Amino acid sequence: MPRRRRVGSLAASTAAALLALVGCGAQQAVEIRVTTTAATAVEESTTSLRNPHGSTASPTAGEADLVTESSGPVPLLGHFVPVVVAEYPHDPTAWTQGLEWYDGRLLESTGLNGRSSLRLVDVETGRSEELVTVPDDLYAEGATVVDGRAVQLTYRDRTLLVTELSNGLGTEPTQRRADAYDTEGWGLCYDGSRLVMTDGSSQLFFRDAETFELLDTVPVRLAERPIEGLNELECVGDQVLANVWLTNDIVAIDPATGMIEGSIDASALVPEGYEGGPDGAVLNGIAYNHETGTFWLTGKLWPVLYEVSFTPA
Repeated sequence: MPRRRRVGSLAASTAAALLALVGCGAQQAVEIRVTTTAATAVEESTTSLRNPHGSTASPTAGEADLVTESSGPVPLLGHFVPVVVAEYPHDPTAWTQGLEWYDGRLLESTGLNGRSSLRLVDVETGRSEELVTVPDDLYAEGATVVDGRAVQLTYRDRTLLVTELSNGLGTEPTQRRADAYDTEGWGLCYDGSRLVMTDGSSQLFFRDAETFELLDTVPVRLAERPIEGLNELECVGDQVLANVWLTNDIVAIDPATGMIEGSIDASALVPEGYEGGPDGAVLNGIAYNHETGTFWLTGKLWPVLYEVSFTPA
């Protein structure tokens, strides 16, 4: 998508609408598992949804952070903020368009014509250990992994790029499928059976994982209000998480209904000097680590990658 400087937040309106959807926070309970740095044992607790108009500051390492149940990720129901588990270096020249945890490394798609790539990144160092250079005429967007293949969107080129991962990335995409879709390409994730795609509108597009044939579309709504600018995606459990372009918000969507069930205000993670998204350097990039139950978050041109969990705000 084009560069823009205006960055806002949906947090206040999103939280208010979520409160109306789930009912009074004092009456609506969500069962989660919590852990603190002061104790090594993880204990079960039933935590009521807190006032969504509370502080959006990132909790300290000593506060409770959300983890996953043994049966899978806990759905994000209500309003959340990230708890920083650790910080790692991130390539400050990377125009991050897609992020996914794959085989112990981060698969990252970067954009802009002449600078687009697909890379496997060592989290500890931030260095690209393997890198595919996307042809200069293409502007890469979101990417995900399907059965050992990286599937990568392009912005307005309607071209789908497929790269085999079994023997390393190689130096160029394995396949280039022209006219694979008839919209812009923004975000992409795989729910285990279908690909989920965004085009910057308020729609989720569901596509066949092999043929990329369009199977269904679902409008995304918050209290009957369409949420435009759905961008980078991560399929997590029974929800789809989406960055909302030009905000510091991530929304948790029920893909069956399009209803927004939760929101995350990540404004506390914006690096110093990056407030307002200078030169388009906005929050963009969500990856879920199934091994630890934590998430990776970063932004376009950000020098830092965060490992986080989410806690009710």
